[in-house]
Amino acid sequence: MTEPANKKDGANHSTRSPALALPFLGNVKVKPGVLVAGFSVVLLLAIPQLFPPGIDAKSKQNWLDLFAKFMAMGILALSVDLVWGYTGLLSLGQGVFFGIGAYMIAYCLTLHKAAQDARPKMTEGEPTTVVLHYQGNFPSPKTVFINDGKYRIDSIQFRVLKASTPGLTAVLTKLPAASLDPDTAEQIHNDTLDLTGPVGKVQPMVLKGEIAEEKILRRLEEEGDRLYLEVTGNGDRGEGEFTVVLIPEIEEYMRPGEVPPQFMQYTGFAPNDPNYVPPPGLALIAPLGNAGVAVAASLILPALIAGLFGGVIFRLGVKGVYFALVTQAFLMVVFLAVRNQQRFTGGVVGIKDMSSLELFGQSFDSAENVRATVYLVAAALVGSYFICALLIRSKFGRILSAIQDNENRVLALGYTTALYKTAVFAFAGLLAGLAGALYVLANHPVCDTVYLSVPFSIEAVIWVAIGGRGNLFGAVLGALLVGFGQYYVSSALPEFWPIALGLLFIATVLFLPRGLTPVAGPGALLGLLLGVFLVIYLEKYNLFDAVDQYLGVGRRGRVFVGCPIILLSVFIPKGLTMLFKALMRFSPGRAMPTGSVSPVPGS
Repeated sequence: MTEPANKKDGANHSTRSPALALPFLGNVKVKPGVLVAGFSVVLLLAIPQLFPPGIDAKSKQNWLDLFAKFMAMGILALSVDLVWGYTGLLSLGQGVFFGIGAYMIAYCLTLHKAAQDARPKMTEGEPTTVVLHYQGNFPSPKTVFINDGKYRIDSIQFRVLKASTPGLTAVLTKLPAASLDPDTAEQIHNDTLDLTGPVGKVQPMVLKGEIAEEKILRRLEEEGDRLYLEVTGNGDRGEGEFTVVLIPEIEEYMRPGEVPPQFMQYTGFAPNDPNYVPPPGLALIAPLGNAGVAVAASLILPALIAGLFGGVIFRLGVKGVYFALVTQAFLMVVFLAVRNQQRFTGGVVGIKDMSSLELFGQSFDSAENVRATVYLVAAALVGSYFICALLIRSKFGRILSAIQDNENRVLALGYTTALYKTAVFAFAGLLAGLAGALYVLANHPVCDTVYLSVPFSIEAVIWVAIGGRGNLFGAVLGALLVGFGQYYVSSALPEFWPIALGLLFIATVLFLPRGLTPVAGPGALLGLLLGVFLVIYLEKYNLFDAVDQYLGVGRRGRVFVGCPIILLSVFIPKGLTMLFKALMRFSPGRAMPTGSVSPVPGS
């Protein structure tokens, strides 16, 4: 009588999730599917390394740009799923917090661009140049520049007045501010110069040493650093002059409480009156010229507004469909306010022509530094995913799930549900602000009111519904899947995309009410990446062009091939897993399970 019970206990034990030892958290039970999903998300960090060798730079940049955009959308999807999937609060206004984060970074980059344009341009004879004359025996070494914190070197030029013999060497040396000992000097350039002519022509001093020229000209980081120039070599050194072109640092044109006049033209509001004075309200934008302040504002401000908004709404007991309508109304109010304040926001056109974001000593944008931007967005997505995963598996997350199931019972147990809902709504606002800030870098150099429109916020809800509500992995999957689908359909049939998205949403609700993730399994994101890179390889070898020519429909042929590949690839890992299990089950060498009925009668 006890044997079946023991077998049952053994079966239960075999299906238990393995325990994973984590620092500070102890043994945590993790399902294999969760590990696969987590690995899939982490794999996003390796995207720039997965491209086929030999792909042209323009195509690679385009795809990296798309990955950065869609991964930023993935963070927004996480914020929607955290509120809707785990708390039961359908927010149709997450675009508000996304837009706030986007505009904070856009203001920062536009202020930097305006400050760059406000700096005086060098012409010979202006006080922003240092001219060093040489004749015959050149002084060795000669101080050409001392960093005073206000200027930096833009370029070094030379003009030959009397031709010299070939083979002269120019040596640039940096002496740190903290030392006056020449032995501590750092040689940053040593290369042969052509000072043989032509006589009278001003030529740039092309630095072709081991260090890139732009890095050489920025090596004087600290105030008081000195730059020495020495010309060495045998023979006649001729006669000429070196001109060191200095330009003011950006900070000199971004003073506290002031905005460069050039800022107005980037908001689409450039009055013709030369005596026009920018509105005093722009002084509130000026602090965003500091990258650290802008990044902090893009996170804190959305969280603060979401917390205040949620605190009022949840205290009033608003929930269900009424909460969805109130969030959408809030979105419309913000949208109209931003659209009507063109002098500050650029109106419908938005803010355009921004500079790169300088952060951690690295530039981020979607043009020259798109690879760094992809790494930044991927790291933010991975970090956000695991923070949300820890949150929903904590006591706080279990209370949120209980609120979704039966809020009255949670209230009866003594929990202040309004406080918990406000906290998660504020955190979701922070995630949405982070997504908006990163999306601006990927969508560089444009930031407009599309983020604050009703369709955009509804699309974010559709991403979560398609991927799988109440599943963080599904939220990321839905954002990437819909993003790539939109790219392919809109590139050839832009008018058809809203219809396609609507049909996809209806099909998901009718046939996959829990989304794709429960059906496609935890390997769905791996399959999606496989499908996307398969499409990239097909494009590289011009197979899509052959399809377009065969069908005779222009670029529309690739839509009917690329979209099914990306969609069906989501199910490839689950299909391979099922096939492998079936082969193992019917393998001839597989041992018969103990206790099974023998096929031989009487045995």
